[in-house]
Formats: sequence, structure tokens, C-alpha cells
Amino acid sequence: MNAMRPRRVLRSSLLTIAAVLLFAIPPAQAGWREELGAFRIGVVSGFNPIGEKTGYDDLKQTMRGALGMPVEVFIARDFAALIDAQASGRIEYAVMSANAYAAAWTMCKCIEPLIAPVGQDGTTGFRLTLRMRAAPGRPVAEPVVLSGPNNALAFARLRDIVLERTAQAVGGGRVKLHVAASQEHAEDAWAKGEGDALLGWVPAIGESGDLVSHGDAKSPGATIWQSDVIANGPHTVRANLPAEAKETVLRAVTGLETGAPRVYDLIEPRRGGGFRKVTAQDYDALVSLAEGGAR
Repeated sequence: MNAMRPRRVLRSSLLTIAAVLLFAIPPAQAGWREELGAFRIGVVSGFNPIGEKTGYDDLKQTMRGALGMPVEVFIARDFAALIDAQASGRIEYAVMSANAYAAAWTMCKCIEPLIAPVGQDGTTGFRLTLRMRAAPGRPVAEPVVLSGPNNALAFARLRDIVLERTAQAVGGGRVKLHVAASQEHAEDAWAKGEGDALLGWVPAIGESGDLVSHGDAKSPGATIWQSDVIANGPHTVRANLPAEAKETVLRAVTGLETGAPRVYDLIEPRRGGGFRKVTAQDYDALVSLAEGGAR
């Protein structure tokens, strides 16, 4: 019995040292938790009305357990307020639209896309498209272009492209831009025969697998311009977050679909196909338009 004691003591000592080292590592690695104090997530009011009605307690509790730190939720009145909150460092994480990300990037190159939702049908993004009712080259007096309010028309280059390409298609002339209350309103008007052109979008899978959108199905027309593929609206983080913090958040959010489906539906109510990793390159086409490029 006594002969065995030294081995047990040695083993016990090694375990004690291992335990000390194990518990000594996290504070050094997780200093970002102490520095932040709380991890702040931003969403836009009305993004998920049902979720807002029941509150964001589930989101805070689930993310707190996954991140190992307190979590706060900031509900912005609109994307402009959300962009300002993240650009000024008042939140670390934001659920954005693609247009909001492009606008934010032109204002403050201090954020980066982390993940983007995937549709249940596998759609990963979209193309902006400009469709003409009449065949290109057929003269139209003062053609009217229909658009929803969320097509980034505030981006000067996109507006210029729409007007230029429409004018070219009808042989010149003054082009009128009619911004409807929503994209659905613009497409319904298009289906009823109103307008001469429609600025809309078509969902896409990967780089080139375009699908037919709701509006195009009602009245095909001829595509006279389309953008490169743009990824679905991203979940963004502050670029200055430590790499470990970004990886921890990435694992936490991508695990929601199977680990906490109710919370997943809360932050992604429109698409149910999970998430995929994205980079700034996935939004180059839209950022280029926002910055006045010709892409």
C-alpha cells in the first residue's frame, strides 16, 4: 500500500497543476469579455414583430450561456439608427440588410460581415435587375421606372444606372422614376401593366444560379441590366473585436438553428435555411454602387 502512495501523490500533483493551468488559461484568452462587460446585439424595430411582442429574453439568455457573459439587446427604430449604433461602438453585433451593410461600409469601414442567412430553397443572395416591358430599342415617350423604396436608390450610381439604361433602351428621352410604398406594390403595379420598366431583384444560388422572382413571374419583360450577385443581408460585427470573440459569436449564432430554434426564428424570421459564412467580397457589387462605382 505504501509503495503505491508516491505514484498517487505524483498523479494528484499533476492533476492539480493541470487544473491550475486549465483555469489560468481562460482569463488570458477571454479578456475581451471583461473589457466589453456585456455583449450588445442590435436589431431593427419591426424586424420580427412577434419576437418583439414576446420580448428578447430568450435571445439574451441563450446568447449569455453561449458567450459566457451578459448580453444586451438594442432595438433600433430603423437601419440608420442601427448603423450609427454599431459605427459608434455602442453595439458589437447587428442584424442588417444588404443595403444597410453597404451604406454602413461607406460611412465607417469598422464593421465586417460574419454570416448571412440562407433561404429554405437554398437561395444565398440576389441580383438587382432592371426589366423593360417593351422590347429594347422600341421608343417610349417619357418612360416610367417602378421601384420599391428598399432598392438602395439612395445610392447615386444605382439611380444613374437605372435612368441611363432605361433611356438607352428607348432611344433617349426623359425617364421618370416612381418609388412605390414597397417592392410588392411596385411589382403589383408592374403586373397590372403600369410603368415601362421595373427595378427589382431575383434570388440567386451561388454566383450565377438565378431563380425567378415574384414580380418577374407575373410579367417577364426583358432584362436590360443586372448587378453581380449580392449575398443576403449579413449579421455584422465590429471589425476590432478579437478573433476569438468573433469565432465564439460565430459558433453561438450558427448553433441557434438546432440548439435554440425559437431564438433562431426570432433573429431570422424570413429565411429558414440556416447561415453561411460571408466576407466583404460577397457585397462588393452593392458597396461599389454605394460608393459611386460602375459595377
